[in-house]
Amino acid sequence: MMDLINVTLIRAKNAFDSFMKEEKGAVDLVVIVVLIAIALVLAALFRKQIGELLDKLFETMNQKAQEAVQ
Repeated sequence: MMDLINVTLIRAKNAFDSFMKEEKGAVDLVVIVVLIAIALVLAALFRKQIGELLDKLFETMNQKAQEAVQ
């Protein structure tokens, strides 16, 4: 009788562990999707400022590259 109980407990533990691993994967996927959505919203909100920053950055890089070549 104890062997049957032990086998049942082991099966239950394995099933629980398997379930938790599957749920963790689903939660990780949801977290990634939410983070991507937040990044897209922030990029849309600050599109103009990000564009200006990148323009200044590339302009500075271009000037420094021209100075280094001369």
